[in-house]
Amino acid sequence: MNENSIWAVVAGAPFIVVASIPVDIVFHIAGVYPPMGQMKTYVVTTGAIFGLLALAHLWRMIEEGPRLAREPWFVAFTLIAAAMCFSAWRVLKRIPRS
Repeated sequence: MNENSIWAVVAGAPFIVVASIPVDIVFHIAGVYPPMGQMKTYVVTTGAIFGLLALAHLWRMIEEGPRLAREPWFVAFTLIAAAMCFSAWRVLKRIPRS
């Protein structure tokens, strides 16, 4: 991966975050996504997926040895998945029980 590729990812990530917020709002209004107050299933599902991804990465690092621990992208994706799982868990705790 060359330097231009890395900068493209760095520049693209904030754009995706900023562009996805209005799209999410439109999808909520259009009924594609559940209403704002009924996000529990979505949060549980995405949290479980990110948790499983983080666990799969950890398992792969254990199985294949320390070589993967020196791969910056692999470690970054593992940490991001773990952070997203933790974030979903925190959001889930804030959703009132129905």
